[in-house]
Amino acid sequence: MNLSATPLHTLYLPSHASTLGSQHRAAALASVLGSRHQVVDLQPHLELIKQSVGSTTQEALGNAAGRMRMLLTYAVAQAQSPDLVVLVVGSANGDEGRLGYFSKWDASAADLNPLATLSKAWVRRLVAQLAERGDAKLAEICRALLAATPSAELWPGQTDEQELGLTYEQVERLGGKHSWGLTGMMATLPPTDHPAVHRYWQRWWANRHKADAIPAALNLTGDQPHYPH
Repeated sequence: MNLSATPLHTLYLPSHASTLGSQHRAAALASVLGSRHQVVDLQPHLELIKQSVGSTTQEALGNAAGRMRMLLTYAVAQAQSPDLVVLVVGSANGDEGRLGYFSKWDASAADLNPLATLSKAWVRRLVAQLAERGDAKLAEICRALLAATPSAELWPGQTDEQELGLTYEQVERLGGKHSWGLTGMMATLPPTDHPAVHRYWQRWWANRHKADAIPAALNLTGDQPHYPH
């Protein structure tokens, strides 16, 4: 696979919470895509934030890291191609958009979010198919992606599903019944699902304020997107 006909520039922005595993996967995927790949160290910028504001929480610094990633991404895009129109592509998926599982102005603030209407579980199924049917290099990186625990790596030990309080399979299944509302889900689904239902709606209600900060989506499924379009 080579996207050289449309110049592609990929970034990896590590901090103290980043792992060698994610760095290696990013480099391997960039190689398969044929992109120009660059590593930009996020940590010095986070240290300046800590010096400026003094004591801060792990979550506050994690949110700052997410926003700083996008700020640096736009800076690199404009510096590398000052005379061209450059689009910054984000990685926010439909589950994150639905439940507000992102920091305002982080990867969700890109010019284009190709995954914005797709669930994480759907994307993982696609990656699994590519692991079976792709060429050797693509299959290898796809297997590595599937084996990795989903994490934004905003602080050490962070994992998506632990923070959400839901698995991505649960989010996909409940998201497909979103139109039922809380009352409909509680009346229809078995009691064993009720804790997940409560957690799903708790996340949804608490994060509605983020929905207005999301850029336009590509509607790839035909379903009503949870992002403006």
